Amino acid sequence: MNGRRAGRDEFLGDGVPTTGSTLVNLTPGLRFEGRTGTSIYGFVQVPVYQKVNEVNLAPGSGIMLGASHAI
Repeated sequence: MNGRRAGRDEFLGDGVPTTGSTLVNLTPGLRFEGRTGTSIYGFVQVPVYQKVNEVNLAPGSGIMLGASHAI
């Protein structure tokens, strides 16, 4: 599980009403590690709570895939 809270942006000393949000996501994932030091991983980000100000956009879901290699 992960989350993000962002306050309103400021422009010329005033808060911008259409910015700022609170997002909480459930993020299950898997990682496979090989014997050669190479790993493959992936996770899905599913929102469980979203509060945005005015018409601010928030993602419906997300997918992350990647690979790493230790030298």
